[in-house]
Amino acid sequence: MAAFALTLILFIFWLVLGYAVAYTLNARSDVLQNALLAPVVGIAVTLLPMFWLNRLGLPIERFATVWLMTLILLTAILWWWRRPIVPLKKYLPFALILIAALLVIGQPLLYFGFEWRSYGNDDMANYVLRAARLLHYGFYDAPTIDGLRYDYSQIFWFMDVPSNSRAGVDMLLAWVVGVIGAPLNVDTLQAFMPVAIVFHLALLSASGALIYSYRRYRMAAVVGTALLAVSAMTMLGTLYQLFAQVLGVALMVGCSVLLLRPLYSIAVRPRVTLRYGILLAIMLAAFWLVYPEITPFFVIAFGLYVLLGLIRRWWSLSWKQNLLNFVPVIALTLIFLNTYLLNYVLYLLQQTAAGINTGNNSIFPYFLQPTGFANLWGLQSISRLPAEPWLSLTIIAGGLLLTIVCGASLWLAWRGYPTASISVVMLAFAALLFIRQSGFGLFKLAMFSQPFLVGTITVFCLIYLRRISQRLRLALLILLGISGLPAISSYTNSSWGQTSEFVALYNISNLNMNTKLDALIQAKNPTLIISDALNSVSGKFQALDTAGIPTSFLNQPLFWYLLPRGRDTKGSPCPPDEQFVPNYAQCRIIYNAIYDQLKTYEFDHHDPQNPTAQSSFYVFQPDLEAQQAMAQTKDAYWLIGTTQLTILNRSHFATQASDPVMLLSDNEAKDVLIYIYSLASGELRSFRSSFGSLLPDYFYPGSSVQGLKRYLLLRAINLSPASRLVLNMTTTIRGDGNATLPLASVVGDQRYPFQVVGRGSARLFSPPLKAQSFDGLEYLLVDLGSDLTDEFLPPAQSGIMRLFGTNINRFSGLSLAYLRDLSLMAEEEYARLVAPTSLSKFPQDLDNPALEYSGVYEDGWLSESAFFGLEKSSNAGDLVVSGLVPQIGDPNFSTTLRLLVDDVELANSTLQTGEFEVRVSSASIVAGRHRVELQFSAVQKLPGGDRRPAAAVLKMVGFEEG
Repeated sequence: MAAFALTLILFIFWLVLGYAVAYTLNARSDVLQNALLAPVVGIAVTLLPMFWLNRLGLPIERFATVWLMTLILLTAILWWWRRPIVPLKKYLPFALILIAALLVIGQPLLYFGFEWRSYGNDDMANYVLRAARLLHYGFYDAPTIDGLRYDYSQIFWFMDVPSNSRAGVDMLLAWVVGVIGAPLNVDTLQAFMPVAIVFHLALLSASGALIYSYRRYRMAAVVGTALLAVSAMTMLGTLYQLFAQVLGVALMVGCSVLLLRPLYSIAVRPRVTLRYGILLAIMLAAFWLVYPEITPFFVIAFGLYVLLGLIRRWWSLSWKQNLLNFVPVIALTLIFLNTYLLNYVLYLLQQTAAGINTGNNSIFPYFLQPTGFANLWGLQSISRLPAEPWLSLTIIAGGLLLTIVCGASLWLAWRGYPTASISVVMLAFAALLFIRQSGFGLFKLAMFSQPFLVGTITVFCLIYLRRISQRLRLALLILLGISGLPAISSYTNSSWGQTSEFVALYNISNLNMNTKLDALIQAKNPTLIISDALNSVSGKFQALDTAGIPTSFLNQPLFWYLLPRGRDTKGSPCPPDEQFVPNYAQCRIIYNAIYDQLKTYEFDHHDPQNPTAQSSFYVFQPDLEAQQAMAQTKDAYWLIGTTQLTILNRSHFATQASDPVMLLSDNEAKDVLIYIYSLASGELRSFRSSFGSLLPDYFYPGSSVQGLKRYLLLRAINLSPASRLVLNMTTTIRGDGNATLPLASVVGDQRYPFQVVGRGSARLFSPPLKAQSFDGLEYLLVDLGSDLTDEFLPPAQSGIMRLFGTNINRFSGLSLAYLRDLSLMAEEEYARLVAPTSLSKFPQDLDNPALEYSGVYEDGWLSESAFFGLEKSSNAGDLVVSGLVPQIGDPNFSTTLRLLVDDVELANSTLQTGEFEVRVSSASIVAGRHRVELQFSAVQKLPGGDRRPAAAVLKMVGFEEG
């Protein structure tokens, strides 16, 4: 409840502060428009002085409370002095919409509180660490080499200072934590989502102000705000934790409210013009501090608006008088930005170039294919394709809506409606991005454009489309809002942790990882921590709690930002000309020092098909020394993720763990695997060694799987002699109609193949193995044996989906196999396993950790071949295989079953469609574990869109009780 209350209090505070400022400086505007504009004005006023103080060297925590008191005093003075009129009756519909929007998108705050992580992606992790740095350090305070391992937030100095990156939202988050952090025991990670929701509400409110350009547009403003509140793409931007984007678009909308109007409306007296200039300068400066990369849209739209105004004579003043009105705005904006202006220009140029990059192999293909028409309006979720005919119908509907909004934007822009001017610019830029095949740019633009597209279509429909009755027009807009509810449901479910779409850490909000890690650290008081953080997100989250303790993150050396790219200027994180960068010399010194301590290793694949194949990986020298000294260091601990975070070590540790992480001493960490980020030979990015985030396991509710492309490099901690590797994997859920199990191997001092057969799922044990050693540390590599080729991909799309974008692979995130477990097992532990005598319940019986098998789908279907490691007791009866051969198409279908035990054929039967049973005596089979193999001569494709190759469904295999 406290997190939800914080969101509400923050919004009300910025609303009250912003309204007092807007009413004072923008008194000639409509009071309702000022009220709607107020939250972004309040945020801008809060940000600017804090930005200056932090850049002057003051950590935000030192002045956060003082600045809050100052803002409260300023608010009180302005309300007492100006006594602003409060349009309660007019504002009430908007207030109800904002409350409803808060309940829809912010409901997890009531359930999870400050533990809500939404999608928990890398953007969020970066923002919270950057905010933590600014909270505790001055903007230009450079890190030291030793200091980095004690506080990893300092590494974002490279992003803030040398890289000219924007830091506005990070400062706002740091300020919030500086005020409430100590009383509520809240850090930047915990405060992130409440602040993000405030930004979301500010965007909705500002958009209402922009639509409400004239008093006769009030109904359109209400309807447009409501439509934006149920805009799936707008909601996705917030839930996807595009923190700066949400506030940046809100500030751009606020600037548009002030600037995209004839200046004669404010150019009455110099004092009025000056007040207006102060307000607009505050908004522009805050806009460019928060999200400068969308400036081109704003500037071009303003130019278009002015050009049309001159052509159509909206401007009653001469061009000289109009230009004079901008003098205070320009002067004050330059004063507010001060030395940041150069950073702004450099960053804008960098982002503009990146935004129009081409590339078909985008990981954001959504708007390069026909589905983009439906995705834009929320008629589909961008992450999944619906079945026909809904797929084609939503694409057609989305295309029609886009056509209508294009025409409406041109017409309304000509008539001087400000929202339409920005819509025209964004739609034209979208065409350019589509031509250049910039998937990422289109994805971002689809979210940027929502306030303007929604405002344009709402005004067009309600104000100008008068040949249709008002009730019907309202009904059409309501239908548009309702049609996006399925996509909204999909996006919000992911934010609750109920699906795996978009998330970097599955079910993260339910784990309370940071709270529990903080408790572990307080209980054990470690002097050294070495973390197995699976990816950069978990590592960055953990870095907040390990601050002050020397910590090594083995998977992502320094969060991958400083992987060696050469000591020369080109490609380094430091810009080429030191006159543009404060602390440039120190940047170069620190970078070179880090580079010097990064060691590169080459892991030999021992691949007979490619003898030169290797995987490169990096170790930071202090991390290497920490691992080598682990056993001799007092109170040193391995920070290991449990089954809630990874599939690694699930057989080794308990399959269910109450905590997501554990701290283990070196004596306790025996035969533990840690994932190591690596690059396959000759690759700049590790496309073939991608280890995905956890996904829910369809066949075992409550459990999870993790996708793997091909290679997986692992660090083995305290490896026992002659250990085996347990590989539990599935291809059933790949959904490609193939499901062939990859011919996997584990590589150590040599290549150790697994005995893989068939399709579906498998649990396999490697032979006893030895690792490859580097500087006394041991490593293993899992190789699935092949890459994900076209034969494994889902079939090509048909119908409307074939219009364009067919060369783009929508399934780039597909994995070759999905792992359920990857663990080391000591030989004596393996010897104690007792295999089952028979299997008859699927998938339950396949979940037995002592069962070794390969080639059966979890629901019992068999393809060409399968084997099972079964135990024969001394008094066992016959060996029985029973099942059903389905009649799918050909009524004369038949298949031959060969039954083998330890590679010896015991039965050979031709099976017709229908039930079957094959029974052989087990008298000649000695007691103990045996390999029972089933081979079928022919298979069929399962119907109903399943498409899996299958010969029969298994009812029972094994030894009867004697």
